[in-house]
Amino acid sequence: MEKNTAIRHSDQHPILPVELEREIFTLAASTHVRTCCTLALVARRAYIWLQAMLYEVKAFKTNGLKDNKKHTLARLCKALYPAPKRAHLIRSLLLGYSVQPQDLKYTLALCDSVENLALWSANTGPELLPYLERMPLKRLSIGIIQLFGYLPPNFHVSMIFDKVTHLELREPCNSWNRWRSLAQLPELTHLRLNPPYDLNLVQRVLVECPKLQVLELMGDSLVRCHFLAASQPIPSVFDNLHDHRVKKRSTSRWGVLEEWIREAYADSKYWNLDESEMSRIDPE
Repeated sequence: MEKNTAIRHSDQHPILPVELEREIFTLAASTHVRTCCTLALVARRAYIWLQAMLYEVKAFKTNGLKDNKKHTLARLCKALYPAPKRAHLIRSLLLGYSVQPQDLKYTLALCDSVENLALWSANTGPELLPYLERMPLKRLSIGIIQLFGYLPPNFHVSMIFDKVTHLELREPCNSWNRWRSLAQLPELTHLRLNPPYDLNLVQRVLVECPKLQVLELMGDSLVRCHFLAASQPIPSVFDNLHDHRVKKRSTSRWGVLEEWIREAYADSKYWNLDESEMSRIDPE
């Protein structure tokens, strides 16, 4: 009599243990995330296993999905409304420049479990604050002035920032006096600044933010010191910075939206990768 083996056999094909089958599907979907929808259609059990991954990251550049306008933001909301558990599966959400005000409110109201939010819409405003305050945000990419309608001198007191560890500011940061509230963010470990940024502000951030681990400066911003004569060269921010926490990153070859998607799937490790290491994170 043959001994029992881990792999059972039907008349024609071997039957894998359910645990091993699930591991194979999960590994395949996480390695090539764009195949996740196809894999979920193989069987109902595959859909159940991959459901969280299907909804985990959503990115909308406009009211249409990034690479398939048939899947509009409105259609996603229509699918989520009768099944709020699906909305709770969304952990990373990007709402791009052209997303309309009514769609912003509707989407943010449904997706209240988002931990990683990129709010880049030109229609962002103070009316969205209540929706963000309900979210357990840990990573946030936003224009604070646009969100509040002005730059509050004590914006750190907003509950939006209570658990934020990774913050990207999508606006000029040119005065430490205006942005000193950054030093009061209780959990801030990673800060990303977009050009133009001020050298003094960068230096103060490094000194004043107690938990800061990474300060990422995007682009190739040059800072003009006011005391320099017009004929003197404009110094790079990095000429006077000698701190291992400072990282410089140019706009990647993938583009801003695709880079955010890669970052969402790679989690916070992405902030510590250089260009060669980032190329290994492939959601295709």
